[in-house]
Parts: sequence; C-alpha cells; structure tokens
Amino acid sequence: MPHILVIDDDPGVRAALKELLECEHYDVTLAEDGRTALRLLEGRTYDLVMVDAFMLGMDGLETLNVLRELRPRMPIIVMSELGIRASSRTPRDQLAIAAERGADRSIRKPFGSRELLQSVQSCLTNAIGT
Repeated sequence: MPHILVIDDDPGVRAALKELLECEHYDVTLAEDGRTALRLLEGRTYDLVMVDAFMLGMDGLETLNVLRELRPRMPIIVMSELGIRASSRTPRDQLAIAAERGADRSIRKPFGSRELLQSVQSCLTNAIGT
C-alpha cells in the first residue's frame, strides 16, 4: 500500500485529504507544516508527498526545495488555493515556481476528488517506472 505524506496547515484540508486517500487504500500521514514533515521524513520513506504552497513558517516552496535535496526521486504534488502570493512585489504563480523547482504535479485548490486521485496515481505510476 503506497504511503503518502500530506503537508497542509489547514486541519480541514488535511482531514479531507486523509479520508479521500484512505478510501482509495493509501496509507496517509499528516503534517501541519514543513518542519514537522521533515522530522517525519527522518524515520520513514514515503511514496509520495503532497504539500500546500502557502503555509506559515516554512512554506511549501521552501519545503519542496529541502525535499528535493533529501529525496530527489520522491514524487511531489504541490497544492495551492491562490496561484499568486499577494504580498509579492513581482507576483509570480506559485504553482509555476513549484514546477520549476521540481514538483511532479501541481493542483489548484479547490480541486475535485477525481483530479486529485488522477494526479496521485500518475505520480505513483511514474515513480515505479523510473
């Protein structure tokens, strides 16, 4: 059973993703921020990571950078409700930046369960093929 690490600072989003993924027979671990996720990675291997782009503290893009250093081949899906960081002087789409930094997929919130599950399956299938 594939093991997925979900990183999101919204407890409702974490709970919904956990329920959806577990109904599809995935093993799911939750983290409320990037630092917690990195601690979880110390003792476990995950088949896929899903990370929210916008989080307090260590945001999703910072987390993505560290994950790519630690586990270069692990599939990563970046999720974002807003594409553009409002506080930026030169706004850029965070999902485009995530792709440039090595995210395997990106999903704009709100997304449907079908879109999410297709992205998860695609990432896992591609990881097995490499």
